[in-house]
Parts: sequence; C-alpha cells; structure tokens
Amino acid sequence: GLAPGVAPGLGVRVHLLEVGGDAIQLVHRIAGVGGGDRVDDRLRMLGVEAADRRRRFDAALRTVAEDLAETMRRVLAYQMVNGMPFILVMLAFTSEDPSRALAAGIMYTIHHMVTVGSLILASGAIEETYGTGLLSKLSGLARRDPIIAWIFAAGAFSVVGFPPFSGMWGKLMIVFEVARVGGAWAWIAIAAIIIASFAAFLAMLRVWRKVFWGKGLPEDKVPDELIIRKKLMAPSAALILGSLCMFIFSGIVLDVVDSASEQLLDTTAYTETVLGDEPIAVPNIDEIQEGR
Repeated sequence: GLAPGVAPGLGVRVHLLEVGGDAIQLVHRIAGVGGGDRVDDRLRMLGVEAADRRRRFDAALRTVAEDLAETMRRVLAYQMVNGMPFILVMLAFTSEDPSRALAAGIMYTIHHMVTVGSLILASGAIEETYGTGLLSKLSGLARRDPIIAWIFAAGAFSVVGFPPFSGMWGKLMIVFEVARVGGAWAWIAIAAIIIASFAAFLAMLRVWRKVFWGKGLPEDKVPDELIIRKKLMAPSAALILGSLCMFIFSGIVLDVVDSASEQLLDTTAYTETVLGDEPIAVPNIDEIQEGR
C-alpha cells in the first residue's frame, strides 16, 4: 500500500495537471495555436469581452443616474451644486479680459437662479398636489398634468444647456471665455463643464422617465380629478418664460451683464459713490505699491 498522505498528494497533482492542461489549451486557442477554427474562437472571445465592457459601462451610467435621482429634491439639489463651479471658475480665467470673464459669470448666475428656481417650484407643485417627491411613487404625469410636464421639460433643457433657453448662452459664454485664456487648465475646465452637463442630462432624463412617462397613477389611490392647480404652476411658468426671454433677447441681457462687470472692476467709482469725492482714511493704492 501507499504511505499515508501519498495517495491524496498524487490526487492533487493529477488534478493540477488536468487544470494546467485546460489552461494551456485555452492559451493556445487565444494565441491561435492548433485547431482549424482558432481564428473564429479568438474573434468570439474578443466579442464577448467587448460586450462585457459595454455592459459594465452601461451599468456604471445607470448607477450614476440612480445615485443622483432618488427624489426630485435630490436631483435638484445636485443641479444647484452642479452649477456653482460654472460661476466660480471664471475667477480663475480673468487674465485675458477680466470684464468679459466676469460678464460670463454674471450671465450664468442669472440663468442658474432663474432655471433652478423654476424647477424647484415645479417640483414643489407636484409634491404639494400628490404628497410625495419620490420617483418610485410618481408616474405618467405628462398625460395627467401636461402643463407642468412642459414646464419641467423646458427647465431640464435650460439646465443642461439646450436651446431655446438661457442655459445655452450661459454655458457658451463660459466655454468661450475659458478658451480665450488657453492652456492645459482651460482644456481641463472645458472638459469638466462637458462632463458635468452630461451628468445633469442623465439625472434629468431619469426624472422625466420616472415621473412623467410610464403608466398613470393608480385610480384607487389617486382620483382622476386630482390635478395640479394653475396657481401652483404659475410661478415656475413665469420663471421658465424668463429663461426663454433671456435666450431671445440675449443681446440686451449681454449689454446689462457687460455693464455690471465693468462696474465691479471700477472700484474708483464705487469708492466715490459710497465715501464721496475726497474719502478720509482710504489708503492710496499707488503709494502702498511703491512702499511708501
């Protein structure tokens, strides 16, 4: 008989040889060694790998959208935070034309307040009427309340940067003024703007698909006569109309923000307006810079 432990050891070795043989055959098939259909096998395996990568990428996109969109409040909170860097980034790109850079920041600030305000008021009207802002509890509002659906869709277009709303001019001005400075940081900033806009698009698309598309709400829980009152929709409609007017009358708006940026940079006029022509205890900036 075999010594104790010899038989199990031989069994393990035989199993390893079998596994090793299978691995070698697999490597041969991938590398194209042996087998008449080895090329077809390699192509099939590469196709499986490519399909797996696509599935992982799609799953990642779904995860991002789901993380951003559990409730309407959460989506809109993300949109509020998402817009702040667009405004602040202009302070880092004022070397070429400070007035134009600040004007772009002011333009986007006005757009952001108007558009996000409209979306918040629209979602508030939905929560007030149906008692919830959970995406899983709402469905089919595009047929039930078409007016609020149009308002929300317009706000989504504006916050992403699609025409004919103020978001397009706001983001274009930001991108143009960043590109005017040039350099690696400018390209990084522009890439970040594009990625953030795409993330905003994913989040708003999920809200639209969950809340406004799909089958209607159950009749046993939500009666047909329950719809959003017009007075609840009026504030959000007025704001999104303002976004549309900013797009149409963009020339007038640009003149206003250009004037505002010039006044921000003209500290002399501000000082004289607040403190008078000969202010007391105000240091002379030129003397300070000369070391006096």
